[in-house]
Amino acid sequence: MPPQADRQHPSGRLDLVRSLHRLFTPSGWRRVAELAVLTTREAVRSRVLVGAVALMVVLGLGSLLWPQASDAGRVIVVQRLCYGGLTFFGLIVAAFVGGSALHRDIVTKRIYTLATKPLSRLEIVLGKTAGLILLLALFLFFGGLITYGVTRIAHLRKTFEGGSYELEVVASTARLETDDPTVEEERLILRQGQMLEAIGKTEDGYKARIAGRHTELAGTIPEDAVRLHERTLAPERVVGGRELGARARGQARWRVGELALAIGELARNETWVFDLPEEQEPVDEETIRTRIIVGHLRHEPVRGVDRTQHQPPRIQFEFFNPREEDPARASKVVDFVFSAREARRDPDEWPAYDYYYGIIALPRRLAADGVLAAEVTDLRPSYRPLGRVFVRGEKEPRWRAGPVRSSVLPEEQATFRTRFHVQARTGLDLLDYAAVTAIIRNPATGEQVERPIRLRHLTVSYVRFPSHLIDPNQGVEFVLTDIPDDAQIGYRADEPPVYLILEPDRFAATTVRSVALIFFQLSIFATIAVAASTVLSAPVAILFTLVVAMAGGIKDLLLEEMGRRALPAAATLQQMTPTEQAWYWIEYVYQQVLIWAAPGFSQFSSAEFINRQWTVPWSVVAIAVLIALGYSFVFFAFGYLFLSARELE
Repeated sequence: MPPQADRQHPSGRLDLVRSLHRLFTPSGWRRVAELAVLTTREAVRSRVLVGAVALMVVLGLGSLLWPQASDAGRVIVVQRLCYGGLTFFGLIVAAFVGGSALHRDIVTKRIYTLATKPLSRLEIVLGKTAGLILLLALFLFFGGLITYGVTRIAHLRKTFEGGSYELEVVASTARLETDDPTVEEERLILRQGQMLEAIGKTEDGYKARIAGRHTELAGTIPEDAVRLHERTLAPERVVGGRELGARARGQARWRVGELALAIGELARNETWVFDLPEEQEPVDEETIRTRIIVGHLRHEPVRGVDRTQHQPPRIQFEFFNPREEDPARASKVVDFVFSAREARRDPDEWPAYDYYYGIIALPRRLAADGVLAAEVTDLRPSYRPLGRVFVRGEKEPRWRAGPVRSSVLPEEQATFRTRFHVQARTGLDLLDYAAVTAIIRNPATGEQVERPIRLRHLTVSYVRFPSHLIDPNQGVEFVLTDIPDDAQIGYRADEPPVYLILEPDRFAATTVRSVALIFFQLSIFATIAVAASTVLSAPVAILFTLVVAMAGGIKDLLLEEMGRRALPAAATLQQMTPTEQAWYWIEYVYQQVLIWAAPGFSQFSSAEFINRQWTVPWSVVAIAVLIALGYSFVFFAFGYLFLSARELE
C-alpha cells in the first residue's frame, strides 16, 4: 500500500481503522521500534541519561552519610532516599524529554519528514512514547544497580547501635562477664534460648546487655555460646495476621422489664459471653427486651468529624446459648444510637464514657441456663480504624496467618513475629514485660504447641514453632492466652500485631520489585508528557506533566484531610438548612470526582514495605501494572486524537 493510502483528506486526518490495521503487521511494529530507538538515542546523545545516573550516584553515596541512631534505620533511610531519587529524577526526565518530544519536531519542521514517510500518526505517538519509556527503563536499570549497591554497603556496616542486633544463647548455659562486682552470680548465668541485646564486638566475643525499665546489666559473652540475629536489617517475607476474634466477658444486669448488656472494644468476629444474674419478671413468656450498650468502639468516626453527625453503627449479632452442644442461633441487626455522657439519665450506672446503645427483643430460651453469648458477625459502617485496642486476661485473641503456597513453606521451623503494647491494667504505667503463653494451632488438624513468651512494650518478639502446623489452605492460628491480671496487652487497630515470617529474603528481590513499581508510575508520566506535547508548547506540556504528578502525590493526603465521609442518612440531611445541604453536596461531589477521576500514585510506592523491612509482594506489582495500563491507554488515546486534529501539511 503506498504511503498516501492512509490519508483521507488534505488536512492529514488519518483513518483509525486503517492505522490500526497497518500497525498490527510485522512492518508496522518494526517502524514503531525504529522510531522508539531513534527517540532514545537522541535523548542519550543529549546527555540526559548520563546526568540522571550521575545524580543518582551522588544521592546514593550521600545517603550512606545520613546520620541514624541504628543500623536498621540506616538501611531504611538509604532505600527510601534512593527510591525517592529514582522517582524524582525519572519524573524530570519524563516531563522534559516527553513534553518537548513532538513539539520540537513540529517547530523544527521535522514532523513533516516523519509524516511523509510510511508512518501513520498513531505510529508516531506510539513510537515517541515507547522511546521515552525505553529511556526511563535504562535509567531505572542503572539507578537500581546503584540502589542495590549502596543498600548492601549499609547492610554490611555493623555499628551495633540502636538495638539492631540480638544474641540468642545456643549453649546449655553461658556466663556473662561483667566488671561490676555487686551483681549477683545467678543473674550472670544465662540459659539456652535467652535473648540479649548485642551492643558491640570484641576479640573475646560480643558485648551484650540485658535491659529493663529500672535495671540494666552489661557485659561480654563468648562468641561460640550465642547466635547473632539481625533485627529487620534484611527484608523479610511475611504473611500478615488476619484477626479472627476473641472470646470475652461482658457485663450483664437485669432492669425492670429488660436485660442490659455492656460490651467494650467491639470488633467483627468477637464472641461475648454474659453470666446472667437472677432474673426478674419478664415482659412476656417468650421474649426478653434487651438493651445493648457499646463503649470504646474500635472503628471510631474519622478524625475531625463530629460523630453525632456521622452515620450510627449497624451491628449484626448472632445470639446463642454456649452451653448447648448444637445451639440454635438468633440473628439480630441492631441500629445503634449515640449517647453522650451528659445526655444520660443514669450517668453513674455504667462506666463514665460515651457509648452507643440499641434495644432489641431476644427469645427467652437463649438465656434459659443463666448464660448468653453474642457473636459479632457484621459491623457497619467500617470506619477507618484508629487508635489502639487493649485486651485483658478475660480475652484470648487469636489471629490467622495465611493461606500460603506450599512452595514457600519452611522445611523445619517457622517464626511468628509479634509486637504489642504492654502496660498496667490500671493507669498508663508501662511494664517491664508481661509473661504470656502463645498457642500455635493448625486450624485443619487441631494440632497445637504452646510457647511461653515475655512481651516487652513495643519490642519485637519471635516465636518459633514446627512448620507442619501451617496448613497451605487455612494457614496457621496464633492465640494469646494467660495474660496476667495486672497487665493489658494492646495493639494498633489498623494492623494486626502478629506476622508469620516464611523465609528471609534478599535485598535484590525488594530492589527489583520497588524499581518495577517506579517504572510503571514513570510510564504513566511518559504517556502524559507525550500526549501533552501533541497539543501544547514544550514549557506548558512540561508544566502540565509536573502538575499532574504533584496532584497524584497529594490525592491521598487531600482525601484524608477531607474525611472521605459517606453520604449521611436521609434524616440527617433533612435536619440541615438548604445552604448546609448545598455546601455538603458540593463537597460530596468534589470528593467523588477526586476519588474516581484524579490519578493517585500511592499504589506505586514501596515506602510502607521499606519502613517495615518487608519484601514487596508480587500482588502489589500486579495491581500497579493494571493501573498503569489503564491510565496510559487513556492518555495515549488523547495524544493520538490531538495529533490527528492538527494541520501538518
